[in-house]
Amino acid sequence: MGNLSVTSLKPESIVSGFSCGNDNIDNILKNYASILLSQGKANTNLFFLDGQLVGFCTLLADRISKSNTRVFLQGEFPTYYPAVQLYSIGVQKEYQKVGIGSQILEWVIANTYLARKYIGISFIVLEAYKEEKLLNFYENNGFSKWAYLEGNDKELVPMVYDFRGLDGII
Repeated sequence: MGNLSVTSLKPESIVSGFSCGNDNIDNILKNYASILLSQGKANTNLFFLDGQLVGFCTLLADRISKSNTRVFLQGEFPTYYPAVQLYSIGVQKEYQKVGIGSQILEWVIANTYLARKYIGISFIVLEAYKEEKLLNFYENNGFSKWAYLEGNDKELVPMVYDFRGLDGII
């Protein structure tokens, strides 16, 4: 497998031929990513292998709390932690299961770690489809299920990559 090159999504980027096999994820790239970009809410990164679009990820700033919403009822305020949300990730169908998803995830983790030099980031968060292979993929890449996130969606599992403790900072 060769090296991936990465570029940011631009309004003129051509992504119409991309399909990861999940219509919801394909729709994010083909229709929603450019809207998020134009509104300044998220950036989408495109990954190429030998000039062919083979994957993408959409990232945005977020925050999470280790407190559940009941603390508000008790007159307390939750403690928030800065996070990067991996809003969406996809790999072109014919390039799946060859390590491209792991390379994209490693890129996300590495670049988030580098951003920690300039801004506070404690976590990368995502919501994964409740599929055993997918959950194992994220767990094998350092993510864990996150009990503190309240999730009412029966199809999605909140997961987190925890940077606290790196560099001796907890």
